[in-house]
Amino acid sequence: MKKLFILFITGLSFRFLIKTDEPVFVPPSLQRTGGDSAKGYYYLINGDYIKGGIPEMVFRKSIGKPTIFLERDGANEGIPHDYTAVKAFNGEIVIAPNCLQCHAQVFEDKLYIGLGNTFVDFSDRETLSVKNLEKAEKILKTLTPKKWKATEHFFEVTKTVGPQL
Repeated sequence: MKKLFILFITGLSFRFLIKTDEPVFVPPSLQRTGGDSAKGYYYLINGDYIKGGIPEMVFRKSIGKPTIFLERDGANEGIPHDYTAVKAFNGEIVIAPNCLQCHAQVFEDKLYIGLGNTFVDFSDRETLSVKNLEKAEKILKTLTPKKWKATEHFFEVTKTVGPQL
């Protein structure tokens, strides 16, 4: 009985070390003003803020005929809203994932930008296959060295971070 009592008291003492998720008040802060919302929106959906991706040819062949919810022009025409075409350092066009992967969602056939994407689930511990990425690297290096050079850093980062997602 004495051991059970000690175990109970020990358990209670650790209870106070466990933090609970309670709301935290965030006080107002000065906001930037004077920006151009139209230019900001254009940059969000067309900008080159992500500098790496996969070759455009590979991406377009792999996605088939997707439903397009965000009408864009130029290199971004026909690309789903959660990817953006960018020019790599060597002039090749690569397709990069963008902010809308997590910060947009289609609901009742309409795209809502800013809404969190409830279809993305990082809790299932499914990871990217480094082995498959290495196979793709080998193919690109052999068949299209210039496109490979444009995507080399993207593959390096994806192989490093992907298994941790």
